Amino acid sequence: MLDRWVAELKRLAAGGGPVMLPFDFSDECTGWLRVGRSRDDLVEVQAGWSRPGQYDFNPSQFVAVGGSLSDFEPVRNARIERPLTDVIAAVTACRDRLTDHPEPDDFTSSEDTTGEAR
Repeated sequence: MLDRWVAELKRLAAGGGPVMLPFDFSDECTGWLRVGRSRDDLVEVQAGWSRPGQYDFNPSQFVAVGGSLSDFEPVRNARIERPLTDVIAAVTACRDRLTDHPEPDDFTSSEDTTGEAR
């Protein structure tokens, strides 16, 4: 999913319109970040909600769904402005950390691979 976020942010950097990035998939709604050009080299990142729930679409199709949202409702005081390059770098760093440290297969273990208790 974060690979697709980076691709969408790079599309914005190349002059595309605002992008919608999903971050929360709930039963009756989804959380989105709307990222669009603000001023100079800054983008506005605005969190908000929309009606489609997690069962209404496949998360891999978020580009098409995000582009057609008509009921995006911004969350009050959940907006920042940052350089687009910083936003891309932050998402890339998160993606890379997750790639470098995949979740363990067994969540029931109370010991790590060295035999030490957690």
